[in-house]
Amino acid sequence: MDTSNTEEKDKQNIDAQRQKSPWLRAFAAGLSLAVITALCMLLIVKSDEVTRDLIEYNQNEAKIMKVAGTLMPDVVKESSEVKCALFSDRRIGKNMHLYTFLKANSVQGYLMTYSTDKGYAAPLILIGAFTPDKTLIKNDVLISNETPGLGDKVMRRNSSFMDMFNGKKSEDAVWDVKKFNGDFDYITGSTVTSRAVVMATKEALDTIKDLNLQEFKECR
Repeated sequence: MDTSNTEEKDKQNIDAQRQKSPWLRAFAAGLSLAVITALCMLLIVKSDEVTRDLIEYNQNEAKIMKVAGTLMPDVVKESSEVKCALFSDRRIGKNMHLYTFLKANSVQGYLMTYSTDKGYAAPLILIGAFTPDKTLIKNDVLISNETPGLGDKVMRRNSSFMDMFNGKKSEDAVWDVKKFNGDFDYITGSTVTSRAVVMATKEALDTIKDLNLQEFKECR
């Protein structure tokens, strides 16, 4: 049996494989690198989203506490503990916050965020400070997409519109603007936003009377 031809063919096959293998190795390495890069980018994007959400949340918390200091400064100053509950209610929106201010386990006051989609540009998110018996101390707009120069006139920094609600309970008034036979004034050129704030505040007063901190999970 002539083995020389067989050995020569085997040698040629081995040489051919060796010539191809660098290209295959390069392709495999490139593919692996692409997969690793994609995974790294995915992790970076996910991490960035989590970080951004956390930063935004912390900024909102700081904003809420700053507003609390303007709506009920004495309560904030005298309280030694603050508890926060996260809740959703069909009347005032999802993922709202209820803060309970305490001193020696005694409730000093409440702070609650609430929202409405009845404004000119939803969402309109408000914040209200309440006494222990759920009377409204003061309220203000927390987040607004209303038209600058018109809808944003309801905010405390722009007008005295919000003062109409100071010290009110839900049974103390007809909760609508005077244009629709209610007890509250409205800002000319901003009737929709004015009415949305009035009606949302009534809903907030009704809602807070029914809330029980034990029923909701704590804020993160």
